Amino acid sequence: MGVCQSTEVIKARNVSNRIDKQLQVDPKELVQKLLVLGPAESGKSTCVKQMQILHLNGFTHAEVEERKCIIYSNTVRSMLELLEAKSDLCLEFEDKNMMNYANSITKHIDNGLEFAPFNTQIKEAIQKLWQDPNIRIAYEKRADYHIHDSAS
Repeated sequence: MGVCQSTEVIKARNVSNRIDKQLQVDPKELVQKLLVLGPAESGKSTCVKQMQILHLNGFTHAEVEERKCIIYSNTVRSMLELLEAKSDLCLEFEDKNMMNYANSITKHIDNGLEFAPFNTQIKEAIQKLWQDPNIRIAYEKRADYHIHDSAS
């Protein structure tokens, strides 16, 4: 049983062995390059990051730390953009203490801390500002302003 093999089986095994050897010899030649095009904020980077997560071993510790900094920046920048949109829409804070929180966001960015982890003051400012009804109105009209998609 199986002692004699047809020439077709032998040829197929030889072809398979050659392919296996070729795959081991030239793995770099199998790499395909992909050019991702699209307008700003269309998800190009997100798509590439998803491929990296799914098909590679995810992100290195350094890449994770770098992305955290980007998230911090996007968060405070988005809140600043909402504050500017609120002003452009001639909306006032219902609670006058909110101006202190708004000033905290501005100072945080002006002091070059936009990429830094949030301290408790900035966390509280973002949370309180987000609860303000007029910030929510500005957010609802975000199509009229440049607010990062990541703020959604």
